[in-house]
Amino acid sequence: MALCPAVACLRLASALTSLTLPALSGGQLDSAPFAAVNAEPSSGGVAALADSAAAAAATVDVESSMAVLRGDDECLLGEDQHPLGGRAAGCGVNLLQRHAVAKAPAALRAAEGGSTGEDAADGYMPGSCSVWGCSRSFSWQWGQLCGCYPSAVMWKTQCRDYHQVCGGGSSPPAPSPPPSPPSPPAGASCATFGCGGFKEGQACQCNPECVRYRDCCSDYSSQCTSAPTPSPWPGGGGGGFSDAPTFTFYVYRAQSSANYPPKSVNVANLPGVLWYLSNEVVIENPPKFGITRILRYKVQTKAPSRLFAKGLNFGVRYAYDSSKCTGPGDCVPMYRRYGYFVGCNNFKDHYPFPTKPTHYAGGQWFSLPAEGACAHGSPTGADDCTYSYSWPPAEVTLAELVAASGAPALFWKDKNNEDANKARVNHALGIFSSKYYTEDLPDVHCDFDFQKF
Repeated sequence: MALCPAVACLRLASALTSLTLPALSGGQLDSAPFAAVNAEPSSGGVAALADSAAAAAATVDVESSMAVLRGDDECLLGEDQHPLGGRAAGCGVNLLQRHAVAKAPAALRAAEGGSTGEDAADGYMPGSCSVWGCSRSFSWQWGQLCGCYPSAVMWKTQCRDYHQVCGGGSSPPAPSPPPSPPSPPAGASCATFGCGGFKEGQACQCNPECVRYRDCCSDYSSQCTSAPTPSPWPGGGGGGFSDAPTFTFYVYRAQSSANYPPKSVNVANLPGVLWYLSNEVVIENPPKFGITRILRYKVQTKAPSRLFAKGLNFGVRYAYDSSKCTGPGDCVPMYRRYGYFVGCNNFKDHYPFPTKPTHYAGGQWFSLPAEGACAHGSPTGADDCTYSYSWPPAEVTLAELVAASGAPALFWKDKNNEDANKARVNHALGIFSSKYYTEDLPDVHCDFDFQKF
C-alpha cells in the first residue's frame, strides 16, 4: 500500500529540499525536479506534513543535523525501497522526524487527522492506521512513527486513530488520574536497605543511578556516597547471581576503521550482518558510513534473574544509534525492571526491524547495552554483568570478502535470492575460518517473546 499520493509525497520531498541540506555525498540536494509539483494543491495528510516541514525549516540546525544523519545507519533506504523513490528523499524524511516533529508537533498531528489546538505534549506521534493498516509495526524510514498493532498500546506508541480503526472503539479508554507519588514509608532508608543495585518494589533506591532517576532515599548521600558499600557480586552490580544458563556464540558487526569495544551497539549473526551490508551499506560506492570491515566477537551472555523468571534469556532488541538506545519504546524502565539484558530479534518475526522478508535464513540482530558489559570474567547475570566479549575481535575486510568475485557488484548481486545469500554466508565463514581459529559454535536460540516480556 502506498504511504501517500504521488503528488503529496513529492511535495514533501520538495519541502525538505527547501532546507538546502548538503547531500551525503557532498553538494546540494537538487530541488529543481520538484519545482513543478510543488505548485500542486494539497493532497491529504502528507501534503500538510510538507507544509509543516517548510515552516520548521528556520529552526533546523542543518550542519549538526547532517552530522548526525551521516552517522545514522538507519537514515536512508535504497532507491528501490523508499516510497519517494530516492535515497535523498529518505534522508529528508529522517531529518523531518528529528526536527520538524519536535518543532511543529501540532501541525504534524493535524496532518494525520488530529487537531492543531491540542496540547503538543499529548504523546501522539505522526502516523495513521487508516493509511498504514492494522497489525503492522511502525517504520521510521517511511515516516510512520506510531504503531497500529495491539502491543503498541502497551508501549504507548499507538497512533491517534488506532482505537477507532483497529481497536473497535472510537477512542482509547479514559485513563485514571495518576496518583500523587507517595512519601516513602517510615524505615525506607539506605541505612535499612543497604547500598547497592536497583531493587524493584523498594520505596526508594540506594544505587548510584537513583540520582539520575530522582528516587534516592533521603539518606543516600550520607550512607552511600562517601564510603560506598562494596558490591557482593563479582559483576559489580545489583540483582545478584542469576540461575539462567550461559550461552557462548559468535556475533558480527560491520564497522569502519575506528576501534572501540562492543558496548551500546547492535551486532548480528553472520546472515544478519550480511543482510545489513547488502541492503544498507554497499548500496553506495564507497560503502556508506565509512564501513570497511566485518568484526567477529566471541560473546557469552547470561540473563538477569528477573528476566529469566519470565522464562526468557533475551529481552527486546533495542536499536542503538551513536551509542544511544532509541527504542522501540522507552529503554530506561525496561532496563530498570529487568537489568541490563542482552536483546535479540529473529528476522522471521519482522519485529522490531527488519519488517519485511530478508531472504537471509536464520538472520538475527542483538543489542549490547554498555551497562551490561562485565568488568572481567564470565557473565554472572548481575544487573550490570550480563555479557562478556573477546578482545581484540577477528576481522575480515570488505575487500577480502569480495576479492574472489572480481568486483563488489558481482559479489553482492541477487540480494533477494536465498541460495545466493546462503553462498555469501558460507563464503564469509570460510574466510574467517581460514584466518582465525574458529570454534564450532552454533547460533544461539533467540527466545524473546513479547507476550512474556
